[in-house]
Amino acid sequence: MLETLFYFLIAISILIFVHEYGHYKAALLCGVKVERFAIGFGKPLLTWKKTGSDTQFVVGMLPLGGYVKMVDEREGAVKAEDLPFAFNRKSLAARSLIVLAGPLANLALAVLLYACVNWIGQTDAKPVLASTTPGSVAQIAGVQAGDLVIAVGRDATALDPIQGYAQLSWQLTRAVFQERPVFIEVLPAGERTPKVLELKPMHNDTQASSLNPLVALGLRGVFSAPVLSHFAQDGAAKAAGLQDGDRVLSVDGKNISDAAMLRDLIGANNSAPPIVQVWRIQRGDRELSVDVRPKRVMVDGKAVGRIGTAVGGVVEYTTVRYGVLDGFWNGVVQTYEMAHLSVTTLAKMLIGQASLEHLSGPLSIAEYAGKTADRGFENYLLFLAVISVSLGVLNLLPIPVLDGGHLMYYLWEGITGKPVSERITLLLQQVGTGVIVILMGIGMFNDVTRIFSRFFAN
Repeated sequence: MLETLFYFLIAISILIFVHEYGHYKAALLCGVKVERFAIGFGKPLLTWKKTGSDTQFVVGMLPLGGYVKMVDEREGAVKAEDLPFAFNRKSLAARSLIVLAGPLANLALAVLLYACVNWIGQTDAKPVLASTTPGSVAQIAGVQAGDLVIAVGRDATALDPIQGYAQLSWQLTRAVFQERPVFIEVLPAGERTPKVLELKPMHNDTQASSLNPLVALGLRGVFSAPVLSHFAQDGAAKAAGLQDGDRVLSVDGKNISDAAMLRDLIGANNSAPPIVQVWRIQRGDRELSVDVRPKRVMVDGKAVGRIGTAVGGVVEYTTVRYGVLDGFWNGVVQTYEMAHLSVTTLAKMLIGQASLEHLSGPLSIAEYAGKTADRGFENYLLFLAVISVSLGVLNLLPIPVLDGGHLMYYLWEGITGKPVSERITLLLQQVGTGVIVILMGIGMFNDVTRIFSRFFAN
């Protein structure tokens, strides 16, 4: 818990610092005097000034926000000698640049973080696909267990190479949210000739609003052989005489292609009592027939079959790494694609085409901070990149109190030649605050709901 909180605070502090530093640096470049640069709220823990600088730097006790206080006649009296350096006296272009610099700094940080991961290299599962969900888009397209994905793209004649499963997941996720077809080039297991398959767009609201776009397509992760291990002493597998390393070849005469398919057949045997299944297994160089009766258990209110053992062999991994230029350019592309996906998802939620369950609050962010840090430095950097993009996009939304709202004021000023009146500004600020509170409330509700769902499931 403390470790999760630590990584969460580190992440938030970095992202807020970069955002506010963007505003700060742009203000100085535009000739605006900055009185205070603060990270965090509450009692100051650190306060200092650089030699020759007018800015006071502050680190507050609660690192959950920050601000840059500039000389501005709208916020109080300004000394006569400081008037030329007041924010409100600068040109419309300069003020717009200063406001825009915060979100742009977050997007620039995301590019750098993605590029660093591309240069360092990331361990990723090989894009070998598991069996598909019956009747799904992937099954209809002809995806088979053991297919190695070697390229993906929008067009069958213009496919980009794929190195790892994470790359594939991202491309497919974008296709699902954009409701467009995506083409994958696969090399079937045991074959030498690849083939191109088309995963067609979905317009089914239930599938398209799924929290897991890959599940919506009918994909169930990477391929894992139907091998058994880690037996519970009171489990059905132990009682049937199955052993560690046994590979399941068939169940009731149905050939088993992978672990996902075997788990389905076990789980579906949920009658009371469960029916005895005839398993054909390979143990070393021998083939044996074994009778297995799964146990009926309740999971999330549903009856499912369980045999008390881990099902699935070792997954193959690879290292995905890029050169300097390719790594940087991929960082730019990844940042753009993540920003585009964020905007698309928000738009879909606004018009009801995507579930509000996609919104996450601080609890989920903290949880992911801890999980990604546990999985390795590069995973934590990817987490920071995603959150940095989200923060940049969020602040560009045309909601009063956010940077995007201020840019809308300046757009109005540029069109009419007059600034938005103080009365209208105050009203819009109140509306914007209400919108932000509602969004935060939905995110927090989703966080709590997920936590309680996992708690009661266990």
